[in-house]
Amino acid sequence: MKTSAFTLLLLFLAAGCLPTDTLPTPNVGNDERDYYIECYCVPGEPFRLTATRSLPLDETLTPDLDLPLDATIVAGDTINLRFDIFPGSGRLPYNYGSHRTMRTDVDSIFLRVSTPDRREITARDIVPAPVAIDSVRRDNNLVTIRFRVSGNPSSNYYIYILQPLRGNETLDAVSTLLDYSASVPRSVVERSLSLPEEATGARVILRGVSRACYSYQISLNEANSAQQGSIISPAPLAGNIEGANGIFTCYTEDERVVE
Repeated sequence: MKTSAFTLLLLFLAAGCLPTDTLPTPNVGNDERDYYIECYCVPGEPFRLTATRSLPLDETLTPDLDLPLDATIVAGDTINLRFDIFPGSGRLPYNYGSHRTMRTDVDSIFLRVSTPDRREITARDIVPAPVAIDSVRRDNNLVTIRFRVSGNPSSNYYIYILQPLRGNETLDAVSTLLDYSASVPRSVVERSLSLPEEATGARVILRGVSRACYSYQISLNEANSAQQGSIISPAPLAGNIEGANGIFTCYTEDERVVE
């Protein structure tokens, strides 16, 4: 079987992307944007990055992770990423990273990648404000979180993820994208998601994301819907990287467990 190696990469990365939808076949692989990069920075966590080539549709299904890149992230400090295989969780491994952790006192991040063919790939994004779940309420199978939005409307984009649990087993997660940019700053909001009947508990995750990250996740959903529809053309991905496909961003997170 032959298809896009970039498509395979996206399918592997589905579990690692912020929503939990299946990823589609995007419009990729032109001469100017034939690299794919995905990097989600998290304050207090080590830096991890996936880089591969976006191969044409007639190439063998083999994502190329062995790329000699010069990759640097500036997040308060300058972090030189080294090539290595850093295992992921149920997805294609990261192939660049650092054991240094991201500082918690920075408000922006910057990426620069130099390729063997002398291209410069760059990206930048903000660091969202820290998030905090004020309370979690479970009414039968409905789980409702309550939290206060940021005082900065440009930072008020979130993802609510509900990971159902059945004993020691983790079930498929559900998630929703939240745009509170038009809300009153510092106002308290609520949002609910449903658990399957067999769930005995749940892990509740709230992530604060940037507008670029939010738009990227929206485009993933739209492209996935287009792929499943019979009369809709595939939608492009709204990445924020200059010179490549993909996303370079940061999120903050709070987590609770409910029984």
